[in-house]
Amino acid sequence: GSLSFSDQILMNQVRMGVLSGSLVSAIMGYALLMMAGNPEDEQAQKAPEAVAAE
Repeated sequence: GSLSFSDQILMNQVRMGVLSGSLVSAIMGYALLMMAGNPEDEQAQKAPEAVAAE
């Protein structure tokens, strides 16, 4: 697309900004999901403890 700029330099800067923002967003989202963990794994780890307590 031509975006809203007629100057090629400005269009390239906008493209780089959008790509950079998307990359940073993807990395931060991945990191957040990795830190959050998997709730199914946590339940599986707690299950043997509950059975042993009975």
